[in-house]
Amino acid sequence: MKLTATTIAKIALPPNKQEIIIYDDEIAGFGLRIRAGGSRTFVYQYRIGTKNRRLTLGAAVREAFPGIRERVLDLQAKVRLGEDPAAAKEAARKAVEVDRFIDVANRYLAIQLKAVKPKTYTETERYLMAAAKRLHSETIASITRRNIAELLSDVATQSGDVTANRLRGNLSAMFSWAMKEGLVDHNVVTDTFKRQETPRDRVLSDSELRQIWTHLEDDYFGRIVKLLMLTGQRRDEIGGLRWSELSDTCITLPKTRTKNGSEHIVPLSEAACNILKQQPRIVEQDTLFSSVERGFSGWAKAKERLDGCLPPDMAHWTLHDVRRSVATGMANLGVLPHVIEAVLNHTSGHKAGVAGIYNRSTYLPEKTAALTLWAEHLRSTIEQEPAKVIPIKRAG
Repeated sequence: MKLTATTIAKIALPPNKQEIIIYDDEIAGFGLRIRAGGSRTFVYQYRIGTKNRRLTLGAAVREAFPGIRERVLDLQAKVRLGEDPAAAKEAARKAVEVDRFIDVANRYLAIQLKAVKPKTYTETERYLMAAAKRLHSETIASITRRNIAELLSDVATQSGDVTANRLRGNLSAMFSWAMKEGLVDHNVVTDTFKRQETPRDRVLSDSELRQIWTHLEDDYFGRIVKLLMLTGQRRDEIGGLRWSELSDTCITLPKTRTKNGSEHIVPLSEAACNILKQQPRIVEQDTLFSSVERGFSGWAKAKERLDGCLPPDMAHWTLHDVRRSVATGMANLGVLPHVIEAVLNHTSGHKAGVAGIYNRSTYLPEKTAALTLWAEHLRSTIEQEPAKVIPIKRAG
């Protein structure tokens, strides 16, 4: 039987049969496969060496003619030349799966995990897995400069120019690596717009700090932000906090988790201790605020949820603004600059250069006093009651 638009419509599956293949009388190997579930597809069966191969050519519908016969004749010609169309199709399918952005990013991250510091790896992972999520299903070779530019523009609008630039840098590094691996021919991130960064100077007022605190939920994010407000530490330092880093009086951040690579001791005020005591501990899990090693990761959604509860006229703010606000607040209470730097674990001030080499003091008593003073000020701000601690008086 010659398979045509008319004849394929007349062929039916015999009773008690699960599947049949009817082959064309004119083109060897060209057939119609009918299955019990109602599926009707064109197939092409051929032989390569000692192996029989079968290639599915799509749904057997009237609209497939006359192109389907020309396609099979083309496949026949390729087989005579020694090609294996089924193997080529399978290889192409696997190439698409392996070379998706998400797969390439995972390979790149596996290398970065061994090559960079944990802090750097966490940031890289966050940008490629979260900020670049819309690219995940695309093949790496199909991504264009326009795709990258549109992504960076949207991120800049939602999260600011600095975040867009950091995403751009991480994408560029990954595409450069992909070029060396032969996965792409060029770096599509090159020549995309790099935004001018303006250092932020936003300091939250006492009223804004109170609004944020009172609208925080009693969950991981809520406890993290409260600890940020009480300690002035960096977001990921608290978000990635480990039980092994805690004692009854302080947090000891190892050098692998600090920006400057130096161990950092953070004294805990009574308020901070009370928050940590409320955090349930999961057996055999070292991280406080996540079940994974890198720590808390739901920053964007949690922050968006919190912003939705705050007064609509409150100006845009970031979690890093909290750190700046703590430093400014302690300065207003009379805490000396070098003590504030010690609390924040800064090395750009009095401990920079030669001074830092010879001054190894951790200022632990001074840091304890400063954070206790700040915690009391924060308590009085939130509860709108007079502070019980008298601000430090600077020497004349």
